[in-house]
Amino acid sequence: MNTDKNISKKLVYMAVLIALSYIGSLIKITGTIAFDSFPAFFGALALGGVYGGIIGFLGHLFTAFLSGFPFTLPIHLVIAVMMFIWGKKLVSSTPSIKYKNLLVDRVNVKNTMIP
Repeated sequence: MNTDKNISKKLVYMAVLIALSYIGSLIKITGTIAFDSFPAFFGALALGGVYGGIIGFLGHLFTAFLSGFPFTLPIHLVIAVMMFIWGKKLVSSTPSIKYKNLLVDRVNVKNTMIP
């Protein structure tokens, strides 16, 4: 039962990060460069590689869709798959994060570090 609750909690966090990724895809610097990948990187560190990869995949597709698929749909699908792979690889290549519990237990005030 506890694992079902954790999975539900991660899915809700992932949905919020996907929404933030969509909002980031609306903010464009020049042409197609947008702020859609930060929620994916944060999701990979906080929730896990697969969750961050899914957020990055969808975030890139949001940006490509809103820009009119400037590199055509097949190329953007390849880029989205690469973002999924890099989001997943970010966690596996990152050395052990000292404060990972801080990211996962954001609501728990006991784990916060006060300088």
